[in-house]
Amino acid sequence: AGVYGLDLMPVAMVERVEVIRGGGSALFGSSAIGGVVNIITKDPVRNTLSLSNTTNIMEDGTPDINTSLGGAFVSDDYKLGAYVFGQVKYRDGYDRNDDGFSDITRLRSETIGFRAYYKTSAHSRLQAEYHHIHDFRRGGDNLDSAPHMAYLCEQVDHNIDGGGLRWDYFPNMRHRMSIYASTQGITRSSYFGADLDPNAYDSTKDFTFVTGGQYTYNYKAGLPAELTAGLEYNYNALNDYYVATDRRLNQHTSTIGLFAQNEWKSDKVNFLVGFRLDKHNMIARPIISPRANIRYSPIEALGLRLSYSSGYRAPQAYNEDLHIDALNHTVSLIQLSEDLRPEYSHSFSASADYYHNFGRVQANILVEGFYTMLNDVFTLEKIGQREDGVIIKERRNGSGARIGGLTLEAKVGIPNCFDVQLGYTFQKSQYVEPEQWSDALVAQRTMFRSPEHYGYLNSNFVIT
Repeated sequence: AGVYGLDLMPVAMVERVEVIRGGGSALFGSSAIGGVVNIITKDPVRNTLSLSNTTNIMEDGTPDINTSLGGAFVSDDYKLGAYVFGQVKYRDGYDRNDDGFSDITRLRSETIGFRAYYKTSAHSRLQAEYHHIHDFRRGGDNLDSAPHMAYLCEQVDHNIDGGGLRWDYFPNMRHRMSIYASTQGITRSSYFGADLDPNAYDSTKDFTFVTGGQYTYNYKAGLPAELTAGLEYNYNALNDYYVATDRRLNQHTSTIGLFAQNEWKSDKVNFLVGFRLDKHNMIARPIISPRANIRYSPIEALGLRLSYSSGYRAPQAYNEDLHIDALNHTVSLIQLSEDLRPEYSHSFSASADYYHNFGRVQANILVEGFYTMLNDVFTLEKIGQREDGVIIKERRNGSGARIGGLTLEAKVGIPNCFDVQLGYTFQKSQYVEPEQWSDALVAQRTMFRSPEHYGYLNSNFVIT
């Protein structure tokens, strides 16, 4: 369900979003090597009720409407609390250049869910959460007709149900333990086709279950330190059937992961070292992924940071393999090579973060360099075309890839008044050896889906 990114997530349930640079921590999984986007959901802390609506009208009158509702309810003794949220989104298709094909998809989305806690004692807490998401999107032409009455159509209709339980035990300031389990089920009906194809319908079911435990111990060994260790089990069952190509995929994956890390903390130096040991059912041997991170502040206003992380991706089908490409009146299908091997990665980063005040004006500048080596990198190669016009691509292992770059970010502002933020990144993404991904071009080292230059500029003003 992750094809379309974070806009599936209801804004009403989000407390804040943390962006963690680099992959120095062992807690976030084997794939978290370049960084982590951590979405922190809201905890009920007081009785509140909120209703909000945002309506955008595009230049041709196309509406984009988002309405959300959230309410927190807390008992007088604060032993019990719950946060309930809901969201409804609607956006019509938008055709920017009037060629008859949408440039922004039609969207209908409804979400409802809750997060609740109960303090089972003065030193323990039980937490439960559940969400249901219905998300429909369609792009192409003839948006009001049946999918197979369009010359080009991509349509997905997701129903997602997920939830989890977590028990935390914290007898004192030195010890903390958590036991958790969560699950999510997805059913998806989709159509990816061209030229009035009546068979381009697809049905997908996906089930994920995760359970584990984590223990944290705070102690002093020269410097204040924190040791974290845990064990996690992850299971996924995927069943997919695409009528047009008679593709049937029935995939079961499971991973048992052991992780541990120790962090030494002080005002000037933070040093973290850890590892993950993962056994994936599609990989013969366990994989160890070491992680390390060091931060040094020679002065209070300056932070210097180095990190190293390693990780892998298993030789299995991923979400993008099920998202059929429909372009130029043809359909492209991805299959996995029979001898596909895991993709391994090693990532390094270094950064300098400086803060300074000019009176009431606060300023911050960040410079970061990053470099990642991918071994047995996953690549796509066209291997043929069927009589019905379906293009067959195969996911194979390439020779490797190298991704490196430099990021500059700056922020200036007055608290509770205004701020301006900007950032720029220069990045090079190249295969070690040229890869042949199209019959129309010679083999290329450049990874064309990765931009070399990108950036942002935004500002916020507080009106009082």
